Amino acid sequence: MPAPKKLPTFKTEHFKFYRVQIDQRPGNIPVSLKGQFETSEMRPRRHQVILLTFFGIPVSKNQARVRNRRTHLSCYGLAGAREPRRTVGVTNQFGTDVLTLGDPEFLLTPALKQAGDKPEPADLPADVSHFKGYRILEHKQFDPRTVTLQDQFDREPVKFKVDAPLYFCVPVAKTVGDKTCPAVNPDEHLVIYPIAPRSYDQKRPVWDQFKGGLLRNFRAYFLAVPTLKSVVKRGVVAKLDF
Repeated sequence: MPAPKKLPTFKTEHFKFYRVQIDQRPGNIPVSLKGQFETSEMRPRRHQVILLTFFGIPVSKNQARVRNRRTHLSCYGLAGAREPRRTVGVTNQFGTDVLTLGDPEFLLTPALKQAGDKPEPADLPADVSHFKGYRILEHKQFDPRTVTLQDQFDREPVKFKVDAPLYFCVPVAKTVGDKTCPAVNPDEHLVIYPIAPRSYDQKRPVWDQFKGGLLRNFRAYFLAVPTLKSVVKRGVVAKLDF
């Protein structure tokens, strides 16, 4: 499908997500999340944060410039998260689509990748939102395509095949205890696409609001693409918000 003629300059980067192994589990941490799927009258939805399973590194797609190499995203699973099905229209560099969404499956939280053998407390990035990731149940036909990706683990750009979208990520305000982190760029969402897996012999400590951990066995799995969302009513996509 053709890409839209014009997209805004996103503040949110592209991210390459790696499946990782971690040396510690955070336990079931209660969090409250509220995004654009909750009305102003609704209370934040309560969830339990479990194991960190993926880690997102800012990546150059097709040799585009990465503006901020410091900001990363930790991906934690959400337990006990059930929500009604929803339909949204999306637009990004791969074109437009209409997505049917299932339950949320994970939380993306700002993180830092560090040096050494263990994570150390540090000031976390404030230029990216937290995101709640929903499983995509239905989408339009997606023609696979090849892109080049290069992040901090790559000496040269690497070709990856991109397949049909799997997850839609909504910026959310996150509350843990008495601390709330607002959505930073509320109009900017992410769509996550699978890429051909590729292993990297890396070990890195990571710090985030759940204290992160030492990550090993990095294996590239997904590409997250900045995306705009529109409302779908009775099968018709409303005017896009840009």
